[in-house]
Amino acid sequence: MNEVRGFLVKGICACAVSAAIVAGLAGIENAMTGNERVYTASAAGIGEVTMTATFNGGELTDISLDVSNETPEIGGAAAEQIVEQLIAAQSSDIDGVAGATVTTDAARACLDACIAQAEADQ
Repeated sequence: MNEVRGFLVKGICACAVSAAIVAGLAGIENAMTGNERVYTASAAGIGEVTMTATFNGGELTDISLDVSNETPEIGGAAAEQIVEQLIAAQSSDIDGVAGATVTTDAARACLDACIAQAEADQ
């Protein structure tokens, strides 16, 4: 009888340890996919366009686009719309802003570079 009880206790302990390990690994996976990562890239527009893109769990969550070297009333005025389109598309495959093609193309190139950096980190 003691042998059976010892066997059961060992089995229960082994199951408890296994459950704890699995729960711990699940927590690690969630922490890794929940980490925010930030990447920066620059591309030529009228002047230099610089982007800082934030990814969280593989999703593009935020973009800061520095268009201070672009024509203020064209590229500068289009920056907000470009950022909105890029985040909504989750890629550089956007229509862009009419009249601000050079700035749009530079922002696309920046995002492609940031995505490449993010993919290299995975």
